[in-house]
Amino acid sequence: MMNNDDHITGESIIDAWFSSDAWKDIMRDAEQGDQDSEELVDRINDQLVSLIFHMQNGSSQDRLEYELKLFYQLCVDFDVPVWN
Repeated sequence: MMNNDDHITGESIIDAWFSSDAWKDIMRDAEQGDQDSEELVDRINDQLVSLIFHMQNGSSQDRLEYELKLFYQLCVDFDVPVWN
């Protein structure tokens, strides 16, 4: 799927990101008023809403992969391992 890693699924990307220490740290920092973390949480939430919309409305696989790219990139940027 992403970077031609066939073993990586949308589910594994989402699970890895939302169970990661990086996400927990970002949430904690946002709750403590860190502006950058608050903006990142808002961006991630918006992306999740968009992904859910496309999943519920039967969008193409290409569109779903496009929506998952943010989560995949977050995993890469924050060194969160993604597995299936």
